[in-house]
Formats: sequence, C-alpha cells, structure tokens
Amino acid sequence: MRVKLQYTVDVHDIPRELEWMSDRLKKDMDDVFNIYKKLDFDSMDKSMKNIEQLRTVMFDADTKLQDLYGIISGYLAYISQATDQSVNQKQSEDNNFEQG
Repeated sequence: MRVKLQYTVDVHDIPRELEWMSDRLKKDMDDVFNIYKKLDFDSMDKSMKNIEQLRTVMFDADTKLQDLYGIISGYLAYISQATDQSVNQKQSEDNNFEQG
C-alpha cells in the first residue's frame, strides 16, 4: 500500500529538496533501464516477472516526477507572487513619495 506524505520546508531549501528528489528519481530511472535490459522474451515466465517489476519501478518514477512538477510549479508561483508584491510595493512607495 502506498500513502502520500506532505511536509513543509523553508522556501530557500526548495532547490536542495529538488536535488534530493532528483537523486531518488535517477535511481528509479537507472532501475528502469537495468530491468529493461533484462527483458528476454525467450523465457516468458522471466519476462512476465521483469515486466511487472518494470511497471512498478516506472510507476515509482512517475510519482516522483509528479511530485517534482508540483513543487516546481508551486515554487514558480511563489516567486511570481513575491515579485508582483515587490513591484506593487515599490509603485505604492513611489506614489506616496510623489504625493508627499
């Protein structure tokens, strides 16, 4: 059984977190490649086992990709929002200065 975990990190730690998750994804992708190389259709029983194992590892990789995508999407939205707030604050300060 699989469960979804959620946790909070400081926004400045996101690049490090992405790197850690990317390392885990790389391991899955290496496993995908290694299992794929073992496919041998001369042995149907062995092929069935390898295909099932390959599908499981590919699912794990896809789940990690979804997590990475979500984190990057949220991070970019945060940066965009922070930039917009900074610009709005600067414009407000400029208007107050001109009026004062």
